[in-house]
Amino acid sequence: MSQAFESGCDDERGKSPIGWYSGKTIILVAVVLLAVLALTQVVVADGGPHDNLLPQADSCAGCHRAHSAESGSVLQANSGNALCLTCHDGAGSTKTASTHANSNLESPLLHFSRVEELFSLDCVTCHNPHAPQDNNSLIRDTVNESDVVFTARTGLNSFDEDGDDTSDSDDICVTCHINSLNNQGYPMAIHDGGNHAPSPAYSGDLRDVDCIICHPHDPDGDSSSEDGFMTCAYGGFGCHGLFPNGSVAPNRNGAHEAHYNAVYGPHLTNCDDCHISVTVNDGHNDGTIMFAGNQTLATTTVCDPCHSQGGVYDGVAEAKSEWLLGTRVSCKGCHDAGTSIILGVAAPNVVGDGTTYGYYVSGHGMRDSVECSDCHDEDTVHLDGNSRTYVAGSTSYQSSYRLDYSMTIPLSVGDLFGEDKFELCFQCHYYDAIFDNFSPYQTNFRDENDATNSHRQHLIAGAAKWDSDWDMTIDSRISCTACHNVHGSPVPRGIRHGELISTPGTTDKVPALDFRWYESNGSTITTVLSESRYGDMPPLGGMGMGSIADSKVCNGCHGGMGEITYYRVPILGLTDLEPPEMSNQSPVDTGIDVLVDGNLTFTLSDSEMGVDWTTFQIQLSGNGGYAQSYTDDDTGIVTKTGTAASYDVTVNPGVDFRYGETITVTVDVDDLAPVPNSMVPPAWSFTTEEDTTAPDISDLDPLNGAFDVPLDGNLTFTLSDGESGVDWDTFYIEFNAPGYNQSYNESSSEVEKTGNPASYDVTVNPSVDFPNGETVAVTVTVDDRAVTPNNLTYDSWSFSTVNNAPDTPSNTLPSNGATGVSVTPTLESSAFSDPDSGDTHEGSQWQITVDQGNYTSSVYDSGFTIDLTSHNVAISLGNSTTYYWHVRHQDDHEKWSAYSTETSFTTSP
Repeated sequence: MSQAFESGCDDERGKSPIGWYSGKTIILVAVVLLAVLALTQVVVADGGPHDNLLPQADSCAGCHRAHSAESGSVLQANSGNALCLTCHDGAGSTKTASTHANSNLESPLLHFSRVEELFSLDCVTCHNPHAPQDNNSLIRDTVNESDVVFTARTGLNSFDEDGDDTSDSDDICVTCHINSLNNQGYPMAIHDGGNHAPSPAYSGDLRDVDCIICHPHDPDGDSSSEDGFMTCAYGGFGCHGLFPNGSVAPNRNGAHEAHYNAVYGPHLTNCDDCHISVTVNDGHNDGTIMFAGNQTLATTTVCDPCHSQGGVYDGVAEAKSEWLLGTRVSCKGCHDAGTSIILGVAAPNVVGDGTTYGYYVSGHGMRDSVECSDCHDEDTVHLDGNSRTYVAGSTSYQSSYRLDYSMTIPLSVGDLFGEDKFELCFQCHYYDAIFDNFSPYQTNFRDENDATNSHRQHLIAGAAKWDSDWDMTIDSRISCTACHNVHGSPVPRGIRHGELISTPGTTDKVPALDFRWYESNGSTITTVLSESRYGDMPPLGGMGMGSIADSKVCNGCHGGMGEITYYRVPILGLTDLEPPEMSNQSPVDTGIDVLVDGNLTFTLSDSEMGVDWTTFQIQLSGNGGYAQSYTDDDTGIVTKTGTAASYDVTVNPGVDFRYGETITVTVDVDDLAPVPNSMVPPAWSFTTEEDTTAPDISDLDPLNGAFDVPLDGNLTFTLSDGESGVDWDTFYIEFNAPGYNQSYNESSSEVEKTGNPASYDVTVNPSVDFPNGETVAVTVTVDDRAVTPNNLTYDSWSFSTVNNAPDTPSNTLPSNGATGVSVTPTLESSAFSDPDSGDTHEGSQWQITVDQGNYTSSVYDSGFTIDLTSHNVAISLGNSTTYYWHVRHQDDHEKWSAYSTETSFTTSP
């Protein structure tokens, strides 16, 4: 080694530059290096440190330099952390790291009570770059004098093994973050034993959560997260970042997203714009941040400047109601007569006064047919701090007003005329009707004396007459929006009256275009020039130049020649924008005690084109299940009188209402306009009279208390209800007697009915005969059809049964007085007969005696036998003896007949 230095390092003078070291010095350097390595307890993993990530021939040389070291332990970087980051910078490695420190306290990001002293940890405090790869991320076996077992990022042997942060020294984070007030770092007590705090935002066991999800170690340029602590900043982690996403500390989506990051929003940059200022000392670890002035959502006024208050529509109330839901507020929440000022710009009034004019009264939203989003792109930049983004010749009219479709404005003198110049308007309006110059006209803006379509005349005019961007300089030919304001006007057809274009809070541009006309007869004057003056609307050229004193609507362009008039008869089919109306309802709305068989009467009227009777429909629905609907074709139920201007209508429902039912009525009808207007059904309901009487039972057969009722008899009776009617589905009947119980309902085959709910005649034929000689109790229950049913329970009906004895039989063989009869004769009787229909022959009894009329000591008695009408005597009688005999029959209810009349026979010798 000494020779290698001497031969390879001589200078031009033949001297070695290290000659003065001598071999002894070289040995000293080697000893020092070995000592340093010994002191650091180097344990080299198989394959070299970090699996030989860098291509140096010698693994140690990847980090250590004997001659060019910049820090202790002969490291080639000026610090241990700097050395680690030469690889772990997010570019050359999948793993990144940053100094675990809190040196950037200028950002108030830690929301707990204690302020940390400045500290910074070296990577090697926790990681051992020389350790074998038998521990996750080369974590040392001992950290902060605590043994560590770290083989997983979650679960067992992880950041938090079992949630008990005070005793598990093998949890890597707990080695420093001990639940103690004198710990070296923030205690994990803020996790409440494995539960994330602040409570109650993220309660729950976090053992299965990787700590670095909330506490990133990667450098991302965010001062709050490059040191490993949580951040509240949008785009970072922590309480208001990507994880977790709770309801109390929400991710910045929804309301937060709309205020901070949404393209259409105000792009707030500071939490303090709305919330109290949060620093490391005062904190909000109770799960909430109060609004400015330490107010709650209900009491805060931070919403008031931006969301309109004091107007027709309460935008502040809407904003607060949608806050936690995260849904977008409506346009009307700012664009009404209240005070909505964002970035120094007042929101133009679109809602108007909500009564005589405004978008939902006289504008395109009057029939809920056109929403703001039908014309405007809601997802583009909206709040830019510029009160008039559109500047003629510099910016796009479409993008400045966020229009879904184009409008060629400014419309220059050389522009070819066509439908494409007004794309937005002609999504709904008819191009031909606006510009057709041939009679009959399809526009109401026309002069029949001159045979001109006035819309066409104005829009094809070649001269520039209009200030489209309101800078008091004429820049465009006339276009649709020069004269019309689709957001609403106190005058018809959305003529640009002054209210919605006035300076917010004033009426300084009223009346602007107060537009009227003459009837075609020339005698009915609807306006005069003095009534049609501007309210300082930007100039349209001509004499007036926009001044209140001189610029008289049309006169502004027409050169101050006096009153400008035009004549036409209105085409109602074009001007009918109002739907039919309903009035004179009977029963009145919310009426009570309405007859269940009552009629409905009302008036349908339309003062313009009239009512289109062919579109009439009525629906009747009750809260008790009633549902009927009829149309104009149901002539037996629906009748009308009058004309299309006003129909008096009567509806006699084909099905009676139910008692005590609330009936809701919905009437639909259109007018006769070419584009029909549908009536908005008014709220109309009424409640029918109450049914307080239960059904009645009558015409009982057998009568209550009857006796001798046949065992196989039927029951008949009548169920009636003169009000709501009998609800047959609730019918139930039960029979009870000793040893006997039978029950049936409306669906049983034993039950039949005829009639209708007002009166049912019922027959019940029990499948099992009644018991003999018993009293049978009958219970009948049934409800009526009232909304709140009345119940009949009739249990005062009983009757007694009887079984008539069979008819007395007669002896047929042997014939009376017969002789020479066998000593084992066969006896025969007449057939079984019973007065009870349906009774059957169950058995017989045969007796023989030698003492005429005395059977107490008979010579033969069969007892009960199933030999019904023929019986072989089971003994041998004596020869040459005269015998007497009789027989009786038993029915299937064990009732015996009387014995037959006695006859005799004589046996053979």
